Amino acid sequence: FVLVPLAFLLIAAISAEAFSALFLYSKLGSLDLKALYGAEVSSIPDLGECSWGDGTLPHPYFNTSYIRDEEKPRCKRQHVNSWGLIGREFPLERDPEFFTILVLGGSVAEFFTLEPNFAKPHLETILNERYISPNGKPFRILNGAITSTHQPNQVSVCTFFCPLVDGVISIEGHNEFRGEGPSRVAAVYGEWQVMNQVRSGYLSEVAWLAAAGRFFRFSAATFPIKYSYTGFFLALSLRKFASTELLQEILEIQIIPLFPENASTRFDELRIQEYKSYLISLAGIAQAHGVLSAIFFQPLPALFKNLTDEEKKVAGNLSYRDSYLRLVNEMLATNAKGLSIHSLLEVFKDESGTIYNDTVHYKKHGNGYFLVAQEIAVKLAREWKFRVKQNPSRIASSTGKLVLQGP
Repeated sequence: FVLVPLAFLLIAAISAEAFSALFLYSKLGSLDLKALYGAEVSSIPDLGECSWGDGTLPHPYFNTSYIRDEEKPRCKRQHVNSWGLIGREFPLERDPEFFTILVLGGSVAEFFTLEPNFAKPHLETILNERYISPNGKPFRILNGAITSTHQPNQVSVCTFFCPLVDGVISIEGHNEFRGEGPSRVAAVYGEWQVMNQVRSGYLSEVAWLAAAGRFFRFSAATFPIKYSYTGFFLALSLRKFASTELLQEILEIQIIPLFPENASTRFDELRIQEYKSYLISLAGIAQAHGVLSAIFFQPLPALFKNLTDEEKKVAGNLSYRDSYLRLVNEMLATNAKGLSIHSLLEVFKDESGTIYNDTVHYKKHGNGYFLVAQEIAVKLAREWKFRVKQNPSRIASSTGKLVLQGP
């Protein structure tokens, strides 16, 4: 009598696993649970079970800041300074012993200042090996970039830190790109809208969102659930319900208003005007403080690179190609107003190896960040009139390949 119910339970479990496996394969095209969990879990690199929210705090001027070591040790990030940004501490005033360059932007720009390590990023090494700065002092890079942010965040950060540096660059484009529809460049990200709605009475919905996210991460890390297709199916279903039904209800109220529907034929034009105003503001703040400035539009997988099979698996939908190219060309035309705007779109065009590890970022400790740094260094040298050293070094890229640092 005991064996019969156990047999039914076993058959039910096997049937559930088979159904879940077939459903997941038909929808996601894979049965690799580790990869499926990895594609869905949003976690801060090297923080294990900590989510993005566990390691960050909302910031009134920077949008987001990182929790410092002493505040929440379990989810700490390394090298977080007193401002909640990753990297060196900011000086109280401009340091005459360095030619300091502030880097702004989103996650690509932030990672750019950390490769190969935060104490000696590629751009700093290349500039010091090859060029003499305008004040004759060593080049130094400070990070003002913050993951998951976009314009006009760079304008805000420049307001704080541009008086402390000699030059400022912003690496951007992806997070500012909105594609079609009525969203503004300054559209607020979900976490701010969720936080805003907590005060409007959506406590239970926000609690469900948090619970769904934590259950998903629990499933990804807990035996035997992490090896079960049924477990993944249930965790994913709960998470999708929370992120679609509940989150959409929370996000109905826009902190930053959408463009009105009666302007639907002008959405692209209005966004371009808005975006240009932020770049003009950034350059204006820098100029007012006697600081050199330059904007760099980042490369994306859809443009000017023959993707490897590995890259094709993670590059996502590439249909944005023409729209993003049009955006960059519109921004480049703003140079006529005295701005310094540059394209990095073709920086990987001759690379046959794997650069991208997702829809926008480059492989950690790969060659991508080095190549971007090298291109930026060349453009800055011409724009900001750095003097070339008589015997420029041959700098090894992160792959070990020597690159001649000529003009």
